[in-house]
Amino acid sequence: MGLDEIKDVAKDFADKAVAKTGEVVEVSKLRLELSKQQGRLRALYQKLGSSVYSMKEKDYEDPDLIDSLCQDITENLKLQKKLQGQIAALKKMAVCPVCGSRNPMDSVYCNQCGSRLKKEFEQPPETGSSSEESSSEE
Repeated sequence: MGLDEIKDVAKDFADKAVAKTGEVVEVSKLRLELSKQQGRLRALYQKLGSSVYSMKEKDYEDPDLIDSLCQDITENLKLQKKLQGQIAALKKMAVCPVCGSRNPMDSVYCNQCGSRLKKEFEQPPETGSSSEESSSEE
């Protein structure tokens, strides 16, 4: 192994390390933002509950306030789902739309709940012989 080959291998290794470090930093930033949004969601739920309780106690209704808080909660949940998807993409994982579990990117079904992960999954076309075999067995 010549000096040039060693230099190329070391450069390739360093480039991969830099790329991986950048990926880890990006995942950490996304996780921090996700954590902040989860805290904000807890505060929104608390504010919604407190508002509903106060309205009930005072026999007063403010549907605009309730609608506004519900809209904020919905937007927060969408943002969290987006952040989780970005994290999963960086980690090369697929997120289950049903249970939120992370799965290998090439999985067709969720390892946790069994739901289908990929919509573009195609089943092989059925041939006439397989349906004839099943009808003859009956």
